[in-house]
Amino acid sequence: MESKENSEITWLVYELNRNASDTGYSLGDPDIIFTLWDDVLTALREGEAPQQSNILAEISARLPHLKSFET
Repeated sequence: MESKENSEITWLVYELNRNASDTGYSLGDPDIIFTLWDDVLTALREGEAPQQSNILAEISARLPHLKSFET
């Protein structure tokens, strides 16, 4: 298996807008941002940077507990 340490990461950044009626939210079109894993490690300023596998494991563990977001 190849190392994933310098894999490319694709971020989808959505604008979250409150509806005029204050009863819900809507998402705008995503901005697509590309970066490398090494850039993420460099951006972490304090403490020991987590490994990619640690972050992915944490995200995977939280997914079943998240509620669906409907617009």
